[in-house]
Amino acid sequence: MSYLKKLTKEQQLKTKIEELYLKKKKSIEEIAKETNLPTEVVESLVKFFRLHKSKEIIEKTKKMRRDLKKKRTKEECLKEFRKLKRELGRTPMLLELDKLGKAGLKRDILKHWGCFSDFLKEGRFGKPRPKKGTKHPENFRRLASEAAINYYQNGKWSKSEIKVKNILDKMGLVEEIDYWHNFRLKSPLGGIFELDFYLPKWNLVIECDSFWHDLGESKAKDKLRDEWVREKLNCKTLRFDKFNQKGLARIRKTLKKILMGKEIKVSQEKNNEA
Repeated sequence: MSYLKKLTKEQQLKTKIEELYLKKKKSIEEIAKETNLPTEVVESLVKFFRLHKSKEIIEKTKKMRRDLKKKRTKEECLKEFRKLKRELGRTPMLLELDKLGKAGLKRDILKHWGCFSDFLKEGRFGKPRPKKGTKHPENFRRLASEAAINYYQNGKWSKSEIKVKNILDKMGLVEEIDYWHNFRLKSPLGGIFELDFYLPKWNLVIECDSFWHDLGESKAKDKLRDEWVREKLNCKTLRFDKFNQKGLARIRKTLKKILMGKEIKVSQEKNNEA
């Protein structure tokens, strides 16, 4: 019982010091006066409870939030990216930007240019390349930005689209007969919408949403696009955003239910007519 009481007192003391040190931001001397403890004891308790580390984490988090709120102009993006390129001695990859401590730079680049490859072309940076002396340069393609390298090299097929294509192919659907990839539809804004998968027999459009669709005004644009597809093609839009094992199983199940269900109805109607 005495051990439990002692532990409770320790917890109470920790809570009190934590509140004074982290929330009220008081100095060790001020905490010592309020708790009637020697300054050395308070200092050692702060270290013992690792409150100084918690303070650092809180400050870093606040700084990151402040940085993320800042919006860069096109010129500022180019300037910061050039500086980053000089520091690294190479062109940084899109996937690296968040890890390099340039909070929000990836977001601001994509906001102004739409995709990483356009940004690299306009800034004349060239494609990202591995560091000199990289032990495993063959892993570079796997790690490099899909938008910058893989997408266009694969004939405008993203990895997620290839996964969905495999599901459709296994279900017996044939490309350019049962479905069209990157089907072009005139946009009401004057540009062109490229639909990931258009299935006219089923009045269905399938969109593979990667993290790009969470950036800037993408959500609003996607909503406009879905409404336009409904109006012009009389199609429902299915959006998928998870392409891991569980996500693909869900996609397979959903498509099987929709596509096979319609095929069964069509065959029943034909039998009735006969």
